[in-house]
Amino acid sequence: VMEQDSQSPHLYQSDKVKVKEGDVLLDVGAAEGFFALSVIDKVSYVYLVEADEEWERALRASFRPYMDKVQIISKFASNKTGGNEVTVDDIIGNQKLDFVKMDIEGAERIALAGAVNTLKSHNLQCSICTYHKDNDYSYIRDFFQSMNYQCEASEGYILCGGMWEKDNREIDFRKGVLRSWKD
Repeated sequence: VMEQDSQSPHLYQSDKVKVKEGDVLLDVGAAEGFFALSVIDKVSYVYLVEADEEWERALRASFRPYMDKVQIISKFASNKTGGNEVTVDDIIGNQKLDFVKMDIEGAERIALAGAVNTLKSHNLQCSICTYHKDNDYSYIRDFFQSMNYQCEASEGYILCGGMWEKDNREIDFRKGVLRSWKD
């Protein structure tokens, strides 16, 4: 829960980018559902995208009282639809969408490639994690700016690398979340 503290570099919302009353939320990488639960009484509908079966069971239990306004999608967000993958564009289609939160362990670039039509056709607010892979912040910022979104970074940095990462790279500091919006 501390990752959503106002001083955290992992904070999804800010004064400019926040879930508002009646919004439709797409939570990609819902995990245990903390973010969606924190705004469930504000939103009119929530799409929860989570491919991990263990989290899916927890989501079904946590959101049982809200199932009239929650859809759980048990697939990986991707740049193609088929098998256990689905694009944001195919999830949303022509439906209303206001806010996208994405935290999918380094697959954000791939999922964003499958969201281009949605990003172009909606005036969205987005919070995308950028610390999982080196250079994600710059790449994702440039991606959003190419579609005329304004961007801001979360405050501070997240310590990454070292012995807990697969490639044992040097320790570095990365921006945690890129927030974007269209006026």
